[in-house]
Order: sequence, then C-alpha cells, then structure tokens
Amino acid sequence: MSSSKGTAKCRQTFLHVVDENLCCAYYSKRWLLAALCHIGFAISFGLRCNFGAAKVVMFGNFTNEAEHDLAHLHAHGSAIALMESSFFYGCCISVLPAGILAAKYSSVRLLGYGIGLLATLNLLLPWAFRSGFVAPMLIQFTQGIAQGLLYPCMLGIWSIWAPLSEKSKLATISVTGNYVGVFVGMPLSALMVSHFGWWSSFYFYGICGLIWYAFWSLFAVAKPSEHPTLRDLEKELILRGKQSSDATNALFKMKKVPWRAILSSLPVWAIIVATFSRCWMMYTLINDQLTFMSDTLGFSMDAVLSAILASIPHGLMSITVVASGMLADCLRNRYKFATTTVRKISHCTGFALEATFLLMCAFVRDKTLAVTFLILARGCSGLAVSACRLGSNINHLDLTQCYATILTGICQTFGYSAGILTPLVTENVLAAAGIDGWKIAFSLAAVIHMISVLFYGLFASGEIQPWDE
Repeated sequence: MSSSKGTAKCRQTFLHVVDENLCCAYYSKRWLLAALCHIGFAISFGLRCNFGAAKVVMFGNFTNEAEHDLAHLHAHGSAIALMESSFFYGCCISVLPAGILAAKYSSVRLLGYGIGLLATLNLLLPWAFRSGFVAPMLIQFTQGIAQGLLYPCMLGIWSIWAPLSEKSKLATISVTGNYVGVFVGMPLSALMVSHFGWWSSFYFYGICGLIWYAFWSLFAVAKPSEHPTLRDLEKELILRGKQSSDATNALFKMKKVPWRAILSSLPVWAIIVATFSRCWMMYTLINDQLTFMSDTLGFSMDAVLSAILASIPHGLMSITVVASGMLADCLRNRYKFATTTVRKISHCTGFALEATFLLMCAFVRDKTLAVTFLILARGCSGLAVSACRLGSNINHLDLTQCYATILTGICQTFGYSAGILTPLVTENVLAAAGIDGWKIAFSLAAVIHMISVLFYGLFASGEIQPWDE
C-alpha cells in the first residue's frame, strides 16, 4: 500500500512539474488521454502486422539467415494458420472477463497492462520462433489474452472521462488507431524485414509498446476526481449531466447484471452480427491480402512496395472514418436525424458497398481494377465504424451506460471468433479450389456482410435499453 501511495505521489509531482514548466496547464487532459489511447491501439494492431511481413521470409526459404534460424519451420508451412489463430483463442477467452473487470476495477490501469504485456511478449517472439512451434503459439495465445482487455477497457475509460456529448467521438478517436496501426504497420514491418532481418519488426514494436506504457503510466489517471492538475472547468464539463460516475453505477449493479435481458435483446444481437462480420472481413484482409495480390493478380514487386500497396485501403479507411463521422454530426445536429437512423444508414451503406466492391475485386483479373475495388471496399467500410456517432463500433454506448464494457466483451468474443475461423477457412478453401478459392473466400465474406446489413437494418437501435434502467 505504501509503495502504491509513493508511486501516486511521484506521479502527482511529475504532472505538476510538467504543467508548470512546459506551459501545459491548459491542455485538455481528456484529449491527451484520447491521443495516448489512439497511439496505444495503433501499436497493438501494428504489431499484428509483424508476423504477416516476417512469414514471407520465415516460411519462404529466401535467406541464409532464415534457413539457419528457422529450418524447422520450412517443412511445416501448414501450421501458419494455427499459429495465427492461437492469438484469437486468447482474445476469445479474455474479452468477456475483461468487460466485467473493466466495470469493477480501473480501466486505465487494465488498458496499460494489456498493451504493456503485448509489447513485452512481442520481444520474446523471435526467440520463440527459433525454438519450434509450441512456444510461439503459447506466446501469441497470451498476447491474445492481453489484446482482449483493450476494447472493454477503452469504453470503460470513456464512460468515466468523456462528457456525454463527446463519448462517441473520444471512443472512436481511440479505435481509429487500429486502422492507422495497420496502415503504418504493413509497410514498416516489410521495410524492416527486408533491410534488417525477419526478427527486427518484433523488437521494434515491442520497444515502442514499452515506451508507450511508460508515458501512459505517467499521464493516464483513473478518474477525473483523482487527477492532480485537472482544471475545474474541464472536470465540470466531464461530470455535467451525469447523475453519478458511470463506473460507480456499474459497480453498484455488478451484483445483478441482467444477463438474460442483455442476451435476448435484438439490438444487442444486431451489434454482435455486425462485429462478427466486420472482424471476418478485416482479418481476412490483414492476414491474406498480400497473398491474394501475389497469387491471383500476379504482383511480383518487392515486399516493401507490395506492403505499401496493401496498406492503402486501410489508410483510406482511416480517412473515411473521420469524414463520415463529421457527416454524422451534421445529420444529427443540423438535420435532427435520430441516432438509430444514423447508425443504420452508416452501417448498412458502408457494409453493402464494401461487399459489392469485394465481389468485383474477386472476379476481375485486371490488376488496376482489382486494387481499385479493394481500396474502395475498405474505404466504404469506414462508414460503418466511423468516428462520431455512426456505426456498430460505438453502438454499445447507445444501448447502455452501466454495462457498456460487458456488452463490448460479449460482442468482441464473437468478433475474435471470426479471427479464429478466417485463416482456417481460407486455407482449406485455397487448398481445395486452388487460385479460384479466392473467389469463394471473398464471396463468403461478402455474403456474411450482406446478412449483417439485413439484420442490423432490421433490429439495431441507438437508444438506451430498458434493461439498463
């Protein structure tokens, strides 16, 4: 206890020194928290690109270094899908308990622990790959457990730190780090693998994650009431309109969570279906986009240029997320659209267009057209997960204030299950159908998206549910 108090006192002194000597007294503490969340999510998704870039060398037998270090892996390329899936098994196990923990304990600390553990384990992966199959699977499984903390804890943070009028905006600024992380992570990982070795990107992202954790530990405070340098004006803005702290409400009601009402709610299932569909598409492209471009379109450029080209769709998605969020604000504030209407318009339009462009990409063989359709597909997806009050990604906060972290845990469990199934399904389809298997794989993703469009359009809601009362 004394150690904890000493740490808190040191941080309080540090924050006072920063405010006084760096002219930071008037910066917004909640927006600093949002920026740190964004960077943390970018690192967590960027390190997921490390294996995708490194496995070309690790399993391709292209370098003497790889032949010497990883000879035991070359004869077992079929294990790639299982190694990739092990991460998502960990996510599925941890994400629902993480939602409960985030409602009971400090979401700020849990988020920091999650990304800190992800980074630390990333530093161990090069050694693990050299040792065999079991060690990397166990490490990636544990990384998945750490990753499962992030989404529920992020929403838990903003249920406490965000003013009611900014809750969706701040939450999605954090989540947008995912897409920025992939946009930067694909070419950066490929560049490092090409110039420094297959192991380099694992070390780089591990070190970046630990540096982030140091900043997070210094600047991120659990509650506005505990922040030593938070201005009264900002504290009043955060607490205005709240009967009490959302975290306190959650603590009070944790003993009687209305599980039956939550799990029988059609608006909840609309988010679940949307989350599964979104994750199926996202992980299909993150894991296999470079392979599709090489196998089907015949791209023979070097790994770095291929990764840059593959990252463009995710970069466009980052832009459309913000732009469509501004459009959503306009629809709600100027034209008085209901939240439910805006949610449905954004999700159904974005996913329907993404499914259409993906089908076009699967059935054309012209390189330029295929890449164009792929870029447009991911760009349209940004409509469905956009920044300000739009798609299913933030819909949890519409339905509940007290149980947002638990609802996120439920939905992300289904989302991460898509991460388990996607590499296994894609590998089996390609093994059975050859190069034409890409048509089947992309068509399946498009069908799942259209089912999501139909279900979400019928049953989604943007209003607080009766079981949250």
